[in-house]
Order: sequence, then structure tokens, then C-alpha cells
Amino acid sequence: MKRISFILLLAMPIFLFGQNEEGVVSYTQKVNLHMGLGEGNEEMKAMLPEFQESKYELLFNGKATLYRGVKSDPTEVNQENEDGTQVMIRMEGPQSTIFTDLESGDQIEMRDLMGKQFLIGGATARKWKLSGESKEIAGYTCQKAVLDGSDTPMEAWFTSALPISSGPATFNQLPGLILEINSDGGRMMITAESVEFKTLDAATMVAPTKGKKITRKKYQKLQEERLREMNAQGGGGVRMIIRTEEN
Repeated sequence: MKRISFILLLAMPIFLFGQNEEGVVSYTQKVNLHMGLGEGNEEMKAMLPEFQESKYELLFNGKATLYRGVKSDPTEVNQENEDGTQVMIRMEGPQSTIFTDLESGDQIEMRDLMGKQFLIGGATARKWKLSGESKEIAGYTCQKAVLDGSDTPMEAWFTSALPISSGPATFNQLPGLILEINSDGGRMMITAESVEFKTLDAATMVAPTKGKKITRKKYQKLQEERLREMNAQGGGGVRMIIRTEEN
């Protein structure tokens, strides 16, 4: 009798998911801004909070997932230096929507850059290696996987109880939903706070279509150029925008 009960317990998570294939996962993204600045930027660190938090949600059904930011007001830091230079730092929250086709693995990401929208297509190829470690996140037992062959340390925690090959941002390609991402030794962490099963509006689960189509490589080059232009703006002041999103 004990053996039968144990088998039923193991089968329960998959059975429950089969009856509830739609829902929403709520994530919190936490970025260490001081780590991102590196050494020799003590003045800038003094103006910025050590951590910035943003809220995201992942909508899922049996065919696709849609990852998007939960809107919030940007945070602005204004300071006048001794030489009269005005420094304005604007920290913005989520600016992207990412649609993942679970059958093909293809992704379409809509991003806003300086008031213009872009559609970034294709899939982000990653190779994961299982570590054998486990822990509980949002009530689910998760396994740890590390990114193989990358210069940037990256670990993902996924649960096979939710057999969805997707996760926060563009992270996927694991045999279960990713509930936590830890990048670059804790510089950025995305952690699931809750999983709620509910019926979704079918009209919501579609790929974004507004924006100029562009490859990820070209978009990243354009983004770097825009940031350099903004940081070099004169007129007696410096204006900087910090966006904390991970691909």
C-alpha cells in the first residue's frame, strides 16, 4: 500500500499540469547596479541604489509563452556636482515583450529603444549542463543547470513538474519551466514568486507585430551606439539611462 501511494504522489504534478495548461508566473528581477559599474566608479555608486527591482510575468498555455514587464514608473536621480554639472540618471523598468513558440522554439521579441519599436526574431541557442543540485522555488522542486561554454557564469533552476521549455527573458531549452536565473555571480537574478493556473484570453497569446524587424546582433550594435550618444550629450549636463534587461 505504501508503494502505491508513493507512485501516485510522483505522478500528481504531471497530472495536475495536464488539467491546468494555462496560467501566469510572476517574476522579480533584481539587478546589482554597483556590480555593473565595476571598480573606480565610487561617485556614481554613491548616487545609485545598490539594487534595482522590476516585475515581470510569464503567460503560458500548451502552445506558447509570453513574457512581459509589469509597468511601473521610472526612477530618476538628479544631482549637481561641485563644478555645476547637472547629472540626471533615469532608471527604467521592463521595456520588452517576448513570445516563444513551444513547438519550434522560435522567439519574437519586441523592444523599445529611444521611442522606436523593434522586432527581434530567431532563437537564442544555449547549451545547458545539469549539475545534480536541487532546491525549492515558489513551491516547486527545481533542478540546477549551468550554461556550458560561456565566459559569463549563468545558472538556471527549472522544474519538470511544469513541462514547459521556456522561462524568463529569452531563457529556455530545458525540460521544464525555468523559475530562476542567476547571472554573472549574482549581478542579475530573476526569481519566480508565484505560479497561478487560470484561463487566459486567447487574443493575448500572440506574437508581437509592431516594430521594425531586425536581427539580435544588429539590435545590440544599435543599442550600444544609442547609449554612447546619450552619455556624450553636453549642454552643461550629463544624461544617462540605465535599462536592466537580460537576453
